[in-house]
Amino acid sequence: MILTYFTRYKGIRKFFLMSLLPMLLGAYLWIVIPFAWTKVDLATIQRQSGGYAVVTLNAKEDRDLIKDIFSLLVGATPTLKYAGTLGEPLWVVTLRSGNRWIYYQAMDDGYVYRKVWGTDLSDGPSWYLCIPGDAVTKELEQQIFGSFDDPQRVLPVSAQETAPRQEGQLARFVTGTLMNDQGGVYTNFHDDRPEKQDEARNHDILSESTGLLMEYALQTNDQELYRQQVAYTRKYLSSPCGVLSWKVRDADGISQPSSALIDDLRIAAALIQGCERWQNRQDLMLARGILEGVYRFEQLNGSWRPWYDWSGVEKSWKSWHENLMPNGASVLPVRYLAPDYIAIAATVDERFADLVPQATEVIKAADLQNGLFATDVDPANGPFQEKLEVNMIDSLLTAWNGARGGYVSKPTVEFLKKELKKGHIYASYHRNQQKKAIPMTQVESPAVYALAALFLWHAGEPDWANRAVDHLLLHRISNIQSPFFGGFGDPRTGDCYSFDNLMALQALAVVRKQ
Repeated sequence: MILTYFTRYKGIRKFFLMSLLPMLLGAYLWIVIPFAWTKVDLATIQRQSGGYAVVTLNAKEDRDLIKDIFSLLVGATPTLKYAGTLGEPLWVVTLRSGNRWIYYQAMDDGYVYRKVWGTDLSDGPSWYLCIPGDAVTKELEQQIFGSFDDPQRVLPVSAQETAPRQEGQLARFVTGTLMNDQGGVYTNFHDDRPEKQDEARNHDILSESTGLLMEYALQTNDQELYRQQVAYTRKYLSSPCGVLSWKVRDADGISQPSSALIDDLRIAAALIQGCERWQNRQDLMLARGILEGVYRFEQLNGSWRPWYDWSGVEKSWKSWHENLMPNGASVLPVRYLAPDYIAIAATVDERFADLVPQATEVIKAADLQNGLFATDVDPANGPFQEKLEVNMIDSLLTAWNGARGGYVSKPTVEFLKKELKKGHIYASYHRNQQKKAIPMTQVESPAVYALAALFLWHAGEPDWANRAVDHLLLHRISNIQSPFFGGFGDPRTGDCYSFDNLMALQALAVVRKQ
């Protein structure tokens, strides 16, 4: 009706009337809306950027929060813009009061749009309130995702699917997109990053990925996947020294002549458990061989070594009889110590029994009592954190290893609860933080949420573990046209890492198994 009224006038008269529009709009925004706001019955946020989240608010319970949302939306200076039918929005905010609906939508041009006249976005060309959206989108998202005690109220549509369906889509992505024909899992979907000998990039395949996938196969009782990974271990990871190669180049199948303690322990433990379940004695023989190498070359008088380098060693089993000694560094990443893996090793090799409590004590000593763990341990001086920045993947791996081995860090539990309540766990924090978290980055990582979920689950906090999985799933690619559909990656850069996806698989299998 109002648009029809404007079309009756032309020239100066129309210009004068149109100049009044921003004033009328301002009065509407700052006078009418605040008084009408308490009558809002429902608010819904639909986020359509790689995921799809729905939040429902009851005005009687969440009136202040709705006001906060509104203040965020109109906190920037709005301008008036004439636009045709808008395309697919990045997100939409819908506010309803009785039969009256108010829509806000963010587009990829960096603006938030609100239709000034009309109540249906499908009406066609119209006038829109145009609000700069850079600051709005993230703040709005954090405000919403961090404001609920009930984690089930903030879910992507894909997360509203049954847990087996979520997990199945991710498993198909890993085995169908990230895996080569031999069963090795690519470190990254990309295969054009600069190569570095001491790092894993591109289509490098890690013993870490093989061990994590073996664990997942055990968790889901998938014998076929388990046997595939055992075969890959035998053919590509085995070495003349028992310990396993930590990296294999996909292009030529050449393995790196050095190991990683944690991956050797993980695979040996998985083989022992697999033998117990499926009664294949050859798996136990392989596990014993790995553990012999671990005991000879990755520890010295009870002091663990992070790796062993066998470059130059004769590539035959004659090396077993040579007088070879550990040659890895003495400083060990604390996350390499997993008391439960060592305890499983002790069931077939009693020499490992005394090393279980020692590993647990190191993890306890590495607990900084502020939600974080020290990164490294020196045999002479104990655990230490050299950098001010604590990487949360390293810290949570240590916390998870400790919880599985019987040591639960209560400060870490409380820290994660507080951060999840805020709506995020960032990728790194300040080592000296106390009661207040001090993030060192605004980056979020799927692996961090997956590890937080696994730690909280083993810490006896299933509700909080499920909340961490909810946040994990907000990073899931739900666009069926994306090559990363069902998985976790960055469609903009093409980077998609095995660790994020394999940890997410374990989190879904363990936390959402009910």
